[in-house]
Amino acid sequence: MRSRNNNEDEVFDEAITLPDKTVFVHLLQQLASKPINLKLAARILPEIRFLLSHKNSTFINTALDILDTSVTQLKDSIKQGLASNAQSIGVDIAAEQRQQLCIKCKEALTEIYVNTHFLTAKFNEEQHLYFNSIADKFMELVS
Repeated sequence: MRSRNNNEDEVFDEAITLPDKTVFVHLLQQLASKPINLKLAARILPEIRFLLSHKNSTFINTALDILDTSVTQLKDSIKQGLASNAQSIGVDIAAEQRQQLCIKCKEALTEIYVNTHFLTAKFNEEQHLYFNSIADKFMELVS
């Protein structure tokens, strides 16, 4: 990892690229109790799918926690961002960026939902129940 002066985005980018996901999972564990913004969610949600299918149960539990936190905190924001019309008259770069982040989050959640059967194959009963409760929360976003 680089120096401590890097911002959160760079740290997550680097952790995501590492072949060993232990550092990434550790960062996610630190994040689980904090508010997650849309930009960070768009960066980490695509990686959650891979952690959900990992052989390490701790990785799966961490992925479930982050998925739950992200969906709980951002579901309404994602829904509003997807419904907004960033293509209105004039240039609103912030609205366009927000809409792109919402689209990226929706795509990641859709990918998780579509692959539910394959992702949950290694889950224990408790993990299945937890995942199902989370999936119920984001079902309206992906349908």
